[in-house]
Amino acid sequence: MKKIILLITFTSILFSCSPGGNSSNVSSNCATINPPTWIQGTWIKVATNTNIQQLYGYKFTANDVIEVAPGGTNSISRKGQIDFYCSSNAPYTITENITPTSYFLEINWGAFATYNFTKISATKIELINDNDSVNATYYIKQ
Repeated sequence: MKKIILLITFTSILFSCSPGGNSSNVSSNCATINPPTWIQGTWIKVATNTNIQQLYGYKFTANDVIEVAPGGTNSISRKGQIDFYCSSNAPYTITENITPTSYFLEINWGAFATYNFTKISATKIELINDNDSVNATYYIKQ
């Protein structure tokens, strides 16, 4: 009887930890990101030099933060990155703090992606602790 119980326990652990079916599926145990509704949408950086049109920005969805590169090429989906680490069993952590006027996200996979946004208005947000420590970095909702 003990052998049967051990066999059932081992089998249930084995099947609960192994990926099922299609290897492109992401485990339901993966951490997710959840941007608040007030920040969801596309935000484009406000140009600091009026002669240069800045097309860099962010697109927030219910479960993704996408860095939008100029021209729309080489954009980075943080959900895609998280799905990759999860499906390959690579270690990572997610820290997310949400208030009615701020959104903080940090993804750590040995390197960090950190975002700290403050809501200025319904159509304007500020990126805190951007590489530009002298000038504030603002984004306008499209």
